[in-house]
Amino acid sequence: MDLNGVGLGHMKQVKLTLKWNGPIFIGSLPEDKKTLGGMEKPGVYVYTQEYPKKLVAYVGNSKNVLSRIQQHYGGFLGYTYSRRNQMGDQEFEPDRGFESLNRIDKTYRVAREEAKRLRFYYSILEDQGGSLIKPVESLLLGVLKDKDKTNIGKKMFVCDNERREGYHKDYPKVTFENVFSKDQSILSSLFGRDSLSWRSAF
Repeated sequence: MDLNGVGLGHMKQVKLTLKWNGPIFIGSLPEDKKTLGGMEKPGVYVYTQEYPKKLVAYVGNSKNVLSRIQQHYGGFLGYTYSRRNQMGDQEFEPDRGFESLNRIDKTYRVAREEAKRLRFYYSILEDQGGSLIKPVESLLLGVLKDKDKTNIGKKMFVCDNERREGYHKDYPKVTFENVFSKDQSILSSLFGRDSLSWRSAF
């Protein structure tokens, strides 16, 4: 990542290059210590889930990307997240008790399939002690919210973030360019290949 600017409290404008990693998913999750260590850092991430006629995506940030991804898997497999059926329609609310566990032979298949659909992409943002992850997430979230309930290709896009977070007045004026690999066409279709900026995100 390239960074032009000074300490966060004095920055008026910051230019970044986000290099995206992934997708990682069940069956190809990294296990080597070097890769895992590189994920135990601050960054932003996106997960997607694809269904026959629907594409779902969620954007987030974390001081420890690895830990946050593990939490998301735990949320789906532990029944604390809402779940969708095979067509991508939300049918299963988060558990407030033990109902799903008491019917685990029937409910685990749905939770397992949801977890297997997850595709994680992440970009590490260590500069300024990771303090840039919030403004970058805010820009990414704005893009996804603007595309919510629109068609991307032949699928309806759904942003899975409940909140829409404005660009906070104390954030530096971030502009960044996404760098995608050939395996990340889904990200380029969501965010485009043009630079994203605090000026145009909302």
